[in-house]
Amino acid sequence: MWRRYALYLPALLPIMGLIWFVMTYGMSGYPYADSTITLAQTAIQASDNQLTMNDLFAPHYRHRIVFSRLFTAMLTHLNQWDVRYEVVLNVVLGIINSILIALLFWKSWGKFAPLMLLTTTLFMLSLDPALNWLSGLQSSWGFVTLFSLLAIHLIMRPSALSFIGAIICAICASLSLGNGILIWGVLVVTLWLNRDRYGWRYMVLVILGGFWAFISTQSLSNIAGNEYVPLQLDHVYEMVRMWLLMHSRPFLADMNYQLIPNTPQTVYFAVAQSTVFSILPALIGFALFGYTAWRVFKRNGRQAVMLYASIGLYASGTLAMIAFITPLQTMTEHIDNTILALNERYLHVSLIFWLVLMSLVATHWRDAQRVYQLCVGVVVIVLIGLHVHTLVREIPYISFNELAFPLDDALQNGRCAEAYVLTADRSCIYASWMTDWDNLDQLASRRLAGYARLAHQTTVPYFLPQDMLILNGESAWQSIHLRDLFFAHIPKLAIIHIAPKPSTMVLSDIIHAPNPPTYFLWDYDDTDALSTWLSDKTAVWYGIRPPLYQAEALPKYRTRLESEFVPAYHLITPDNIHLTRYIRPFETGQVATFGDDLHLVGYQWVGDTDFGACDTIILQTAWMTDAPVQGHIQLSLALTDDPITRAITNTDSAISPISIPFWEIDKAYYDERYLSIPCDLPSGDYRLTLTAYPITDGGDILPNLRVMDSQMRIEGHLLVIGEVVIR
Repeated sequence: MWRRYALYLPALLPIMGLIWFVMTYGMSGYPYADSTITLAQTAIQASDNQLTMNDLFAPHYRHRIVFSRLFTAMLTHLNQWDVRYEVVLNVVLGIINSILIALLFWKSWGKFAPLMLLTTTLFMLSLDPALNWLSGLQSSWGFVTLFSLLAIHLIMRPSALSFIGAIICAICASLSLGNGILIWGVLVVTLWLNRDRYGWRYMVLVILGGFWAFISTQSLSNIAGNEYVPLQLDHVYEMVRMWLLMHSRPFLADMNYQLIPNTPQTVYFAVAQSTVFSILPALIGFALFGYTAWRVFKRNGRQAVMLYASIGLYASGTLAMIAFITPLQTMTEHIDNTILALNERYLHVSLIFWLVLMSLVATHWRDAQRVYQLCVGVVVIVLIGLHVHTLVREIPYISFNELAFPLDDALQNGRCAEAYVLTADRSCIYASWMTDWDNLDQLASRRLAGYARLAHQTTVPYFLPQDMLILNGESAWQSIHLRDLFFAHIPKLAIIHIAPKPSTMVLSDIIHAPNPPTYFLWDYDDTDALSTWLSDKTAVWYGIRPPLYQAEALPKYRTRLESEFVPAYHLITPDNIHLTRYIRPFETGQVATFGDDLHLVGYQWVGDTDFGACDTIILQTAWMTDAPVQGHIQLSLALTDDPITRAITNTDSAISPISIPFWEIDKAYYDERYLSIPCDLPSGDYRLTLTAYPITDGGDILPNLRVMDSQMRIEGHLLVIGEVVIR
């Protein structure tokens, strides 16, 4: 018994391979290819509670994809549109359709059931159409196939309830993808082959099919200005050629990929020549299908070929629809129709045709002559071998019309989408039309898809109620993303955004985004407004996120700021966010001398000076030199016990954001630093001290500078500037 079931285990290999594939390349969490265009817009509308029925029925390149949009809307409300579930849905639909095909043909497979089950999972879950598995939008192919197969299955049953179910499934197929309208004609043929004698059923199907064809023609014939050219005689030849090519597609292992030079990443151009050998598999398939179907029909009647003819008509008819429309589209005049015919999006439809053919051969096999068995057996084995060879050659690439990317581009796409909102870098994806960049911006602002999993980070170490934050971004969107991802803890009314002026469309998107910015300065038209807004401020944070090794976008705002404020603190985060703390200069005078040439000429506390446990101490100091200083000097602010024996906590960094070797003599430079008092500090008296010490270029610490010329308490190399009393 177990040996019989063990024969079916190889059929699990394609399923396991597909699961491994999507787990490796499809789990970035960011939309891919057309999903960034269509499903992203649906997610945005659902997030804003503005999704309507018209939006669900809106066409995507002449296709209605209602169920894919519905799934996106559901995910948006459940988990902020986690697109990984859409990739999983593609796999689930593929497995369900494989099971449905197997159930439909199981009785006819006979002793070939283990082999045909393996062929079914291999063809239905083929890794060659990689894009169909990695892009959530491609679930539309899974839905239309599912509903079409269910409609065919139900229409073969005689009951009225099954007929109603078939109509419902046909409507769902028509709403799943453009080729779904073919199912109405397929159902009429299936009724005829099934010898159905109820004329009203034919009439219902014809009326409904005509209705769907009419509304599809009216609403989808002209989209975004891409109209259809009049039908010419030479178009007929091109249509037939493309139709045959699409049938032969699973076996075209001679398709080549030539590297495109001078591109930001590795990109290939798909090259294929249409010869008689390119269409030979299709011609052989049609001849074999026709001959075998005729032999089965002669022996068992037309009901015996009903299932094969119906599903085969659906698959071949879908390819015929694509082949008919493509040469008539003005948008494809500059694109090679051969490459379009070989597009991997349509590969699984042609594989269904070949799967139906092999099932038909298995049905006729036991009654066929020995010559038929020998010849057809060789043909089937050769075809399966050619398809496996095609898989081996093409799995490493993701094809998109005439362009092909290495499979790792699917991973790169996720990293690019994640970084784009901060870098505005589009070079990581060669073809900018593969991604709707504006939608990525809006997804990030609404915390959807992968952006929902990005943790909010606290970049500003402390922010006082009277402070302001200025964000100078490369773009208006980048400034908002900086705010949302790195400064979410700062009140939005305390943030001033600066960016190059965007287009009217982008500005409108920003205004309608969640939490639009209150203060925005465009280009250099509002430099005076900056001074007006900061007239009552004593300190301000200034943040930029420039491209690596490049300057900020609008530096004149910093120049205007530095006419009234001075830098006192600087920080560069691992995400290349540059933060500068600006304060207003204060009155200076000799306080203490560190070493021979470094002078503390002023200090002041920010906020309350009655320090206690858990408080944050903020100290501003002013420094001068009376001679050039080489090397680097660190300043340490420490909380010590009293009498001083040890440092309880301290903060060390360079004096001033401006390196000492660049200081001008007798000019004041400012420093601001903070120190947090531990919350578990025992009661008692504590001291706040300053220490200065030089370090070498290699990072070696040299002896502390001696402190002198001060009326304040000095403890060796420590200058005591304050006290903390914990009660």
